[in-house]
Amino acid sequence: MRGVRALLWGGSRAGKTTFVHRLCHDEFIPDQPYTIGVEFHVAALPPDGRNISLWDLAGNPRFCHLASTYVRRTAHDHVLVFARRDTRDGFRSCVSRAVGRYRAAGGRA
Repeated sequence: MRGVRALLWGGSRAGKTTFVHRLCHDEFIPDQPYTIGVEFHVAALPPDGRNISLWDLAGNPRFCHLASTYVRRTAHDHVLVFARRDTRDGFRSCVSRAVGRYRAAGGRA
């Protein structure tokens, strides 16, 4: 059975890397350092052990240019991660940036 490839989108310090580490390595790192660029992880999901490949994109705006490469070449699915402390405007901004990058890479949203 073919695996799933997904991109994680979200603002800086939203918890993307913490989520991925918990899912893939079953560990919680409370003071996770910032992601620089992109981190790649693979997890086997129960019950059938199907693989999911996760690309954790940095939330810092200076790394945004990397997103279009991964959208074009790798993604089947997209996961939007946000923190409860994010404001409604912050969340909308994150969504609009993700959709904009996706469209710029040739996707339809």
